[in-house]
Amino acid sequence: MVLGGNTKRMLTYGRNYAVDKVSPSAFFKIHFSGLNTHWRKYLSYEGKGVRPDFYLSSTEDWIEQAIRKYCE
Repeated sequence: MVLGGNTKRMLTYGRNYAVDKVSPSAFFKIHFSGLNTHWRKYLSYEGKGVRPDFYLSSTEDWIEQAIRKYCE
């Protein structure tokens, strides 16, 4: 059972390193990805995301919502 909100639909990138580089002109900042070449196998899932079985409101405590839905 998945509770919450839709995922952001982003699977093919990652940022595991805090190392950034600035171009010699200082007009660009480069952020390096932490992924290896296996990211290509996730391209077919890009933009789709995961839908929860039960949506939880962001304006209310999620634990309380889950208890009301499944324990009462």
